[in-house]
Amino acid sequence: MRIITGTAKGRKLSSPKGTKTRPTSDRVREAIFSIVGDVVVDARVLDLYSGTGAMGLEALSRGAGKAVFVETDPAALRCLNTNIEMCRCRDRSEVVSRSAILYLEAIDPEDIVDLVFADPPYRGDLGTLTLLAISKHAKPLKRCLIILEHAPDRVPEPIPANLDKVDARKYGNIGVTFLRFKNTQEA
Repeated sequence: MRIITGTAKGRKLSSPKGTKTRPTSDRVREAIFSIVGDVVVDARVLDLYSGTGAMGLEALSRGAGKAVFVETDPAALRCLNTNIEMCRCRDRSEVVSRSAILYLEAIDPEDIVDLVFADPPYRGDLGTLTLLAISKHAKPLKRCLIILEHAPDRVPEPIPANLDKVDARKYGNIGVTFLRFKNTQEA
């Protein structure tokens, strides 16, 4: 697993051993960033359930202004910090060791976010709970594009009433849903 393009192109990312962390593959990241396009330039990125940080680091490599990585697993946090150093993105990175839901509940209303990547564990209802937590924080997140990864047969439902699904894709055993707050500019 490597950074695909940009300032850190080719940098190999460290990943915890075992199957607890499920980094987004190069192929899926490339497809997602192809859809996101230039929105990433100068963007403020929130990488929830960041694991190795592959999504946030890819965004920083492609010109994002800042990324906040939210992760709780100690092994993933060690790899994440190593990857941030290897990609030379420390000055534009913030690592938060807290559950994504608790982070969203305490998000600063003045801290505007442009892109949210969320890759919760596929088991349980974390995808739906994450969308619900995002939907409650319309001010800092109201103009953001939300990219949610999930099992292809477990599309998070119901989608909160103030969010619109703008696109959905399947890449093998990964589903990706793109959402925005209603009455905001399209991607």
